[in-house]
Amino acid sequence: MKDSIVRTSKSHWIFLILIFLYTAVLSYKLITYHKPFYDWDESIYVEVGKEMIVQHSPTPLWQGKAWLEKPPLAPLIYGFIIQYVPAKPEITTRLLSLFLSALALGMVYLWVLRGTKNKYLAITTGVLIACNPTFLQRAQTVNTDVFLLIGWLGYLLTFPRFGLSLLFLFIGVFSKSLLGFYPLFVIALYDMFRYVLERKYKAVLFQHMRMMIPQIAVMMIWYVIMVLFYGNEFVQVHFIDHMLRRVTSSIESHFGKRTYYFDLVFIQYGYYSFIALAGLLTVLYHRLKKKITDDQLLFILFLFPWFLFLNLTKTKISWYIYPAIPQIALLMLYPLSLIQKYKRIFVLVILGVAIVVIYNTYKAGNFLGSYYSEYDETYNLSQYAKKNCSAIAVLIDKDGRQTYEVLSGLNLTISTSAIYGNHPSLVYYSALPVDYVYNKNTFAQKISRYQAGTCLAIEDYDRDMYPQKDYVQMKSFDTWKVYRKN
Repeated sequence: MKDSIVRTSKSHWIFLILIFLYTAVLSYKLITYHKPFYDWDESIYVEVGKEMIVQHSPTPLWQGKAWLEKPPLAPLIYGFIIQYVPAKPEITTRLLSLFLSALALGMVYLWVLRGTKNKYLAITTGVLIACNPTFLQRAQTVNTDVFLLIGWLGYLLTFPRFGLSLLFLFIGVFSKSLLGFYPLFVIALYDMFRYVLERKYKAVLFQHMRMMIPQIAVMMIWYVIMVLFYGNEFVQVHFIDHMLRRVTSSIESHFGKRTYYFDLVFIQYGYYSFIALAGLLTVLYHRLKKKITDDQLLFILFLFPWFLFLNLTKTKISWYIYPAIPQIALLMLYPLSLIQKYKRIFVLVILGVAIVVIYNTYKAGNFLGSYYSEYDETYNLSQYAKKNCSAIAVLIDKDGRQTYEVLSGLNLTISTSAIYGNHPSLVYYSALPVDYVYNKNTFAQKISRYQAGTCLAIEDYDRDMYPQKDYVQMKSFDTWKVYRKN
């Protein structure tokens, strides 16, 4: 085994060094310049995970109630780190995301290698992905997307070995639910396509089906248990609200043109993004000329259906493109395979591309100069409330209330739209019960009912809601006024 590791290291030393440097630089940044968890996703995942560990709950929890939006894997892992690793959670959890991102880049390298049989193309694809703004952001923040990408690529790379592919299917499904089945779905479609073209492929198709069906059955156990325990609530929140409606409606202000994701690629790569179309045509040309096999075609275009599907969804969110970034990067570089027979020229061009990408990313400040949150007044308010309050009641700001009212009128909210407020980080950093109120009349009725020790957080322009009795003004935070009930 030692000899095998040495041989692998010698064969892929360039990529290993690049991964090491990438991880080292970003680790230094995360450790030295750590910031608070940002609203929304980071604060939600760490709070859900922390509550799971503290309450010893197999079900994700948000403020003590079942959180049914996503499966438990990612929050549970982040929660475990928060509770049991003796260092600042803002560092440890993000370092985990970084290490997982490095693992994902390793899988991308193997994926491109299996598809193109070209080590230099695989290295440069990894560089282009690692420097992508969306990938960089996810590599430095708490998220579930990196688990999904690892699950997808791991399944493809280990298929048809039952045990290993089941493990990666588990990672994908238990991080992003039904989306985790994507690689199984793509391979099944590929098998059926091959069967239509080659009847002798029937034996392979049936062999794969006999493996996939038990894998699906194992994954479905969790869904059955959740339906038995939570019934229609789980179906509504998990399937209808967070899957079906994200495809069919632009929920929660996530609007965008039909070309939203194409535009996003253009924003990130400019006119160079059109090279991806040339790359797709080159792939098809190589298959027609039988320069690549059907199996290679499956690998090279494995993530392409996901990008196509994204453009059919109505809810537009920038990080949804994350699993498609490797596909775009590979297609942008694939035309270079046309000159790979001229090895010296090919290597020089590949090296030039990699150097330019790294230089431009460093020059733009994406490595050390980009941060995704700051220590703002919301953070300060939560720290103050943690020491001086027993609970927090927040009157959502005027714009937030108006937005929620409009979206509700258009039926563009879901069952969990109102549970996070504008600042879910308040829940994590205050470690207190937080009541987010979206209506002034409702808030006025609740003021007298809150228990002693409860703090109210009210914006300046809602001064007509300042309590007249039973409360004392404690402190101001920017535009916030905090009152505490005696």
